[in-house]
Amino acid sequence: MAISPRTLYMAGVIAAACALLQPHNLLGQVPDRPASGSRVRVVATPMLPTPTTATVAGWRADSLLLDIAGGAELAVPLTALTRLEISRGHKSKVVTGAVVGLLVGTAATAAFLAGFCSDSDTLCESDEVFRAFAILALPPTAIGAVIGLAIRVERWESLALAQPAAGGMTLTGLRIRVALDL
Repeated sequence: MAISPRTLYMAGVIAAACALLQPHNLLGQVPDRPASGSRVRVVATPMLPTPTTATVAGWRADSLLLDIAGGAELAVPLTALTRLEISRGHKSKVVTGAVVGLLVGTAATAAFLAGFCSDSDTLCESDEVFRAFAILALPPTAIGAVIGLAIRVERWESLALAQPAAGGMTLTGLRIRVALDL
């Protein structure tokens, strides 16, 4: 029996999709608690009514031990936790900067072309439009990307909190990541 090229192609597509999807936490699994030394942002009423950034010093059966910026250690009862987020590092705003620069450059190009092409003696064809775009829109895009590269923000991932029947807090959730391993 011969296998058709279409069948081989579809099998390859399915195999590639399966290789790319790597679930880190499967349904029904409880994710690990943030490890000691992890940077977290916590809201725990009434102790910490506003988001407080701290480092996890450890865990007890009923509380989370936090090392707050001033060097003070605080034990937060798990029942008082209303929000818990973990830092996933910093990222730059290069794409946002490039998009803003592109929008500014495109607006400048459109304004220039509106004035330049409004004269009846001027013949505006695609090559003039392309040149105007290259000269007026690309430099602001590059400058915006460089400015965005210099701006770094911290990424936070919220950890879901659930109330079990016993009355204590547990961490629950499902996270699926798609990764491309080359």
